[in-house]
Amino acid sequence: MSSALDAATEVELWSALRARGTTVVGATSKRAALAQADRVVVLVAGEVVATGPWSELDRSWGHLAG
Repeated sequence: MSSALDAATEVELWSALRARGTTVVGATSKRAALAQADRVVVLVAGEVVATGPWSELDRSWGHLAG
């Protein structure tokens, strides 16, 4: 959804969606988007290996984000 956006525009997009109470299901490795998410699900080989807010997952899974 936001792969063509620069980081600043992407943050604006997520802020606008959050302000509207919009539910979004997406797939990304962008830190800006992960930080805005209420819940992040980490998949490895199609299996769920971790869930939670990015602030808790970043330490273990931050190497996957660009």
